[in-house]
Amino acid sequence: FHTSSPSLTGHVEDSTEVTLTIDDNAVAIDNGEFSLQLALQEGVNSIPVKAVDAAGNQSIVNLTYVLDTIEPQLAITSPTASHSNSSAVLVQGTVNDANLEEVIVNGVTAVVSGTNFSAEISLDEGSHTITVVARDKAGNSVQTEKALVVDLTTPTLSQISPIDGTWTKDSLITVTGDISEPDVQVTVAGAVATVTAQTFSVQVSLPIEGENSLPIVATDLAGNTTTIHLRLNRDTNAPVLNVADLPEYTNADTIVISGTVEDAAFQSLKVNGNDIPLVGSSFSTTLSLLEGNNDISIVAEDIAGNIADF
Repeated sequence: FHTSSPSLTGHVEDSTEVTLTIDDNAVAIDNGEFSLQLALQEGVNSIPVKAVDAAGNQSIVNLTYVLDTIEPQLAITSPTASHSNSSAVLVQGTVNDANLEEVIVNGVTAVVSGTNFSAEISLDEGSHTITVVARDKAGNSVQTEKALVVDLTTPTLSQISPIDGTWTKDSLITVTGDISEPDVQVTVAGAVATVTAQTFSVQVSLPIEGENSLPIVATDLAGNTTTIHLRLNRDTNAPVLNVADLPEYTNADTIVISGTVEDAAFQSLKVNGNDIPLVGSSFSTTLSLLEGNNDISIVAEDIAGNIADF
């Protein structure tokens, strides 16, 4: 029972007058029928019912009633996160009630073991409320809820800068890019990026000369992850520029400038500001000279921005 004062009714049959006591209280009999409002205490109540006829014959029935006015104690312990990347969600928790009848999770009957319960439910992508109801045998019930967002979509990365395959002479470089959704953590080579309005930025080091592969990892609140690898080439070596010997004095009005440039990431060669092509690693060009002193500038540059000049 979950009420302390239920009514006890019954029927007595005997050819003589009968005296009836319930829990040692005299109870009136009207045409064989009796009724008494009980006063139960919380817990187990043992109530003797005794009927005695005029000849002294007696009949005793011992009744047991459980008064339970206390609702079950209920708590959800899992999931603890606010987001999940699985549509199959295992809901677990604790429940405490000596007279427990059932625990229901979003309409699914949970498995109860001791004071623990668990139930696996299926949720579509989107926002949900997990509702857990515990009910005891007396009809007392309690309900608790947990908000959960099911997110099955992985974040995407775009507009990565610098672009894949970039050459640089710097040992520190800033990597930026865009993310497809809010509340995403981004790391680049393990360094946590600053994210503002779905754009991330972080400065990372290029530890080795040559190609550095930097993993960029985006993780949303549900644990969905996307990983891409950004390849950046670190080149701190200037081109090797060799120029054939030039005379200090000449009576000619032209001079041939020739030599070689060695660099795996060669980009340009300029002689007095003019682009000069390489044939293999060699170059040659003819300059016009003015009477008097003539300044000659030869500059070789690689893709990383390293410069060798003459």
